[in-house]
Amino acid sequence: MRPLLPLLIAFSAGIAASGPLGLPYPAAYALIAASLILIFSAYILGLRFTPLLSTPAFFFLGVLSITPYLRPELPHGHVKNLIEKGARREESKEGRAVFRDYTDLIGVVAGRPEFTGERTRLLVRARKVLSGGVWQDAEGLILLRAEGRADALRRGDAVRVLARLRAPSNFGNPGGFDYKRHLSLKGIHVTGYVKDRRF
Repeated sequence: MRPLLPLLIAFSAGIAASGPLGLPYPAAYALIAASLILIFSAYILGLRFTPLLSTPAFFFLGVLSITPYLRPELPHGHVKNLIEKGARREESKEGRAVFRDYTDLIGVVAGRPEFTGERTRLLVRARKVLSGGVWQDAEGLILLRAEGRADALRRGDAVRVLARLRAPSNFGNPGGFDYKRHLSLKGIHVTGYVKDRRF
C-alpha cells in the first residue's frame, strides 16, 4: 500500500487545489497528457519507474474530478443563466456580481426548511421564472432566505416567491470558509433573499 500513498496524496491535493487553481477543462486535460508523456518518456529512456513520476498525473486527475461540481457547464434553462440575462447586473465593491432586480419565481421545495431564529432557509428547485414579462421554464437549485418561519412547508410543496437572486460568493476573508465551493458541491449555484412570499 505504501507505493500508493504518494498517488493518493497527489489526488487529494488536486481536489483541494481545484478551486484556487480554477483550471478550465482544456488546461486540465493538457496537463494530464503532459504528465503521461513524462511517464512514457521515462520508460523509453529506461529510467527506473517510481510512483513519484505518476504524482503530477494523479494531481491533475484530482483537479479534473472535482471541476464538474465547482464549474459545471449549466444548461441554457438553468436559473443562473436566466437571471444573468434578464436582471440588471452590477459590480459590488469587492468585484462580485450583484443583481439588483427581483425575480418572480415558481419552484418546488427540495429540502426540509431550516430555521434560525425568525428566519427560514429554504432549498427550492426552480420550475419557472418570469423574465421580460414572459414565464420561462427553468431548472436548478436555489437556496433562499426569508424573514419569518415557514413552518407549514414540506418537501414537494409548490411555492411562488419574489426574490433577489444572485450567484453565491465568499465573504472575502483570506483562509476563511469557502462558502461558494460548499454550495457548488451540493449543486447550488444560485442564492436569494425573498422579498415577497406566497407559500
